[in-house]
Parts: sequence; structure tokens; C-alpha cells
Amino acid sequence: MGAVKNYDFSVLDLSRLDELFELESTAETYNNITYEEWKDIFEWRVIKNPFRNNKVPGYMVKHGDRIVANWDHVYVPFMLGNWKGVVPNPASYVHPDYSKQKGYIWLLMSEKILKNSNFEVTITTHSQKFVETLWKRYGALEMAYTNINFQGILSLKKMIDMYASKKNRLIGVLSKAGLHSLISPFVQMKGYKEISSPPVRSEIISPFDLKSASDNMLDELCDEALSVYNIGIMRSAAYLRWRYSDNPLSRQYHTLMIRNSEQRVVGLSILRFLEDTSHVSIYEFIYNPNISDSSRELINAVVKVARSLGGMTISSRIITKDIAKEFLELGMVEKVKSHHQALFLTNSTVFLPEESDVLFTFGDSNIFSNI
Repeated sequence: MGAVKNYDFSVLDLSRLDELFELESTAETYNNITYEEWKDIFEWRVIKNPFRNNKVPGYMVKHGDRIVANWDHVYVPFMLGNWKGVVPNPASYVHPDYSKQKGYIWLLMSEKILKNSNFEVTITTHSQKFVETLWKRYGALEMAYTNINFQGILSLKKMIDMYASKKNRLIGVLSKAGLHSLISPFVQMKGYKEISSPPVRSEIISPFDLKSASDNMLDELCDEALSVYNIGIMRSAAYLRWRYSDNPLSRQYHTLMIRNSEQRVVGLSILRFLEDTSHVSIYEFIYNPNISDSSRELINAVVKVARSLGGMTISSRIITKDIAKEFLELGMVEKVKSHHQALFLTNSTVFLPEESDVLFTFGDSNIFSNI
């Protein structure tokens, strides 16, 4: 790759981690992160990624000898119709000193990398509006429904306490006095209400240890779960352990499993709980579709565990159309963005399925930054 207007494109140089840290630490994602913390995350997602197998780790842009932008590749197992393989999931960083040239650098990087890609399939799961526009310029297609998520309130009391302390002095006084019964009707009139808490018939194992779990059990559950999809990242014991157990930020994740009275594994979910916001995000939602009411049982278990963790609010991607209905029945609210979060770019050898059944969770959308 040659120089274009004093910008030089080349394969990412993994011997220059200190410079890559200087570049990536300017992003909001890595605000206040130390070099060692960043290095652990970078090595996990790029260098020690078990699916990379010596593939190119990404690309960088130099101005002179200074690295001013990079495009990291995280490799994940992916399915697209009948095609299955390992794909790059890239994300880019441009140094703030070059913010005025950001659009130009992005365009050049995309021209070099997307237009001339040697990969059969390339995906992005952290799309912003301008990213979607740029990728579509090279023929990228949307992953259906990845512009939708669902949000719900787990604890109205906690929400009242939080907003009271920040926005309303009177409500703050009533809240501190424990008079939530006087506040709740007013808040509910504004459209705020807790999601329901249906009973869980299955046994809940929480926390569930992914590291010590049987490979066969996890692989069988993932295979059953994936049978209802034809587009998305392929889950397996190896993928889940790398994505969550080996993750330097593994302390943020909470895994639960449910099994029925016949001791059959019904489903498994991984939640991300942030104590500073009391928000719970559903990162994985893996269930056996061949067991009656398995998705509903797993949703009910997720709500119960999320509340036990101290969650105030909860959110999820759509997962499937049927589960979307169940989210709405619980009282969650659908939010639609103006653009799709996930896109894929294919070459002429990969044929698209006639109908799309997309698997896409927060675990996919945040694989790069863990935000």
C-alpha cells in the first residue's frame, strides 16, 4: 500500500503498541484507561484472539512515521446462509489532531480495505450513521432488525431515587422520607412503570461458571439455539469462553443457566451489570427452541436475576420476532434507531439467504470496545 497525499497505509505493526495506545486512548471508549489495562484488552481482542490464526491484525495509517489512524480486526466465527467461516469485525480510530482530515482518512481506508478486501465476508457491528453510509457505498447490506432494542424498568423505586437526587428537590425530599407511594402514581402517569415479574418454573443456576462447564453441554445448547438463525456470530463453548471468561473485563458479566425438572438445559444468558448506573444489558440469550416455552422461561429468569443483582433498568436487542413480542408483554419499550447497528459485506462467491433470521445481541455490538 503506497502513500496517498502523505498518508501511508500498511498492515498494523504490533511492535508499536505504545503508539497504538496513544491513539486509541483518545477515544471516549477508553477514557481514563491505563496503558496496562488497554494492553490487556488489545491483546485479548486482537493478538490472542483464538479465531485469528495469523490473519492480518488490521491496518494503520501513518503521516510521516506517526500513526494517526488504525483499523483493528477482531475475528469471529460467522454464518451467512449456507456459508460459515471466520470474518473480520473491524473498528477504526483517528487521532484528534487529525480530526479535520478524519473524513478523508476514513474514505481512503475504506477504499483500500473494503473495496479491495480479500475476505469472503466482512462485518461491522458498531455502526454509526456515517459508517453505514460509507459501508453501503461498497455494497454492504443491513442485518435486519439491528436498529431495534428494548428497554425496561426493573425498579421504579431506584429510578425515583436517582432522578430525585438530580432533578427535583420536592421529589428528593419525599424520596428520602421513604414516601415512594406518594410519588409512584405521578411517575406512572408519565408512562414509567416496572416490567412484570412472572414466576420461573425452571431451576436457576446463578452465577454459572462458563470455565468449568462441559464443552459438550455448551456446544449442544449453542447448536440448538443457532438452528433458528441464518445470519450472525456462531456461538460455541470456545467462543463464549474467549468472549466472556477470558475477557479482561469479565468481572462485568454475570452468567446464569436454567434447566427443567427433567434436568435438561433450557437456556443460558449472560448479563452485563454496571454498578455505577445500575443498568443491566442482555449480552447473550441462548435457549433450546425444541423445549416448550424455553425462551419465555429464560426471559423470566433473566428478569429475576437482574433484579437480584440490584438492577434498576434493563435493555436487550431484538433477538427474534417472537421474543420481541415477549419483551413487549413484559412491559419493555421498543426503541428504533435511524440506522442499522450491523452490516455485512460479501464477495460474489457468497450467496445470501432468501429470508433473514438474524442473531444480534449487545454481546455482538460491543465486542470491540466493551462499552
